[in-house]
Amino acid sequence: MPADALQESTSQSWLSRDVQNESSLLYTRQRDIHDVGIVLVKMLLGLDVVDRFLDPITAIHSCKWLHHLYELRINVQQRQFRLCLPDKL
Repeated sequence: MPADALQESTSQSWLSRDVQNESSLLYTRQRDIHDVGIVLVKMLLGLDVVDRFLDPITAIHSCKWLHHLYELRINVQQRQFRLCLPDKL
């Protein structure tokens, strides 16, 4: 596969479905949320994440420490819930 074709397929897989199916000048809330997610992935995994992985799902699953971050979020939520409960029910 030529380098240009590989780059084109890689960049297409990182785009929102809206962009792939509609005009790139049409902005929607779903497209904005997708773009914020891509920015977050780039912040967490580096700016070259688009070049290193074929799609966002592969990039997220390759992140070993993401599971620990998820567990931390769950623990924080559980502690907040316990703080909101009255001492005696």
